[in-house]
Amino acid sequence: SPSVNAIKDSNILLLGIDETPGSQRSDTIMVIHLDTTNKKVNIVSIPRDTLVVIPSVRLDKINHAYAFGGPELACTTTSHFLNVPVPYYIKINLSAVEKLVDRLGGVTVDIEKRMYYIDYAGGLTIDLKPGRQRITGKQAMEYLRYRHDAEGDIGRIRRQQKFIQAIADETSRSHNVAQISSLIMDLINCVQTNLSPSQIMLISSQIKQSFEVGNIELTSIPGVETMIDNISYLQPEMNQVAAIAFKYLGKTDSGASIDIDKDK
Repeated sequence: SPSVNAIKDSNILLLGIDETPGSQRSDTIMVIHLDTTNKKVNIVSIPRDTLVVIPSVRLDKINHAYAFGGPELACTTTSHFLNVPVPYYIKINLSAVEKLVDRLGGVTVDIEKRMYYIDYAGGLTIDLKPGRQRITGKQAMEYLRYRHDAEGDIGRIRRQQKFIQAIADETSRSHNVAQISSLIMDLINCVQTNLSPSQIMLISSQIKQSFEVGNIELTSIPGVETMIDNISYLQPEMNQVAAIAFKYLGKTDSGASIDIDKDK
């Protein structure tokens, strides 16, 4: 297992897996960077339809990397794409997030608009009304899963980031401080990771401290929707990707390649 010190100033891939029937793709893809020098946490979201090279496989959507080779290939693909080392991963099922919200007694979110969608085949019903409100774990999952509007996955990423801030606000309140260690240990039992429990506790402590003082930055990889062989992809803006990686994720790995313009 990697040492505790090794995770400092490093990048951790967070994969949110939605356990819908027949699905083995990562719906949520974020890279977390722990800047221990400045006591800061940066989070970069990657749209799941982003067109990337999946090493030794093919040019494809980044969320397919998990389907092809699990979290290890997802890490390799993300590192290759962003041109930074991404040695660690945490894979969490969204059902665990639902349990976390319920353990907190709900979370307060300003739901920006009416969200209604029914997927009979997938057994999914989303029915949320707009406004600032306390939502349950089930409602939180509806909020995170919704993408049936003109914004698509871009709107979904914005809601994911908004939800992270809401969780941060909730856990930083004094009456919840005593619960944090217990909540973290419960989550450890719901995740797959190459980090040890002690490393996860350290990471959680650093993230919590950064949240409490508002020293957290969230951004996402930009791109343009494009059609290739009648399939929709997000073509990333590679100049901006390089700038984001440099600013938010630390030193680049000169051995990686981010050229995806060939052989489309």
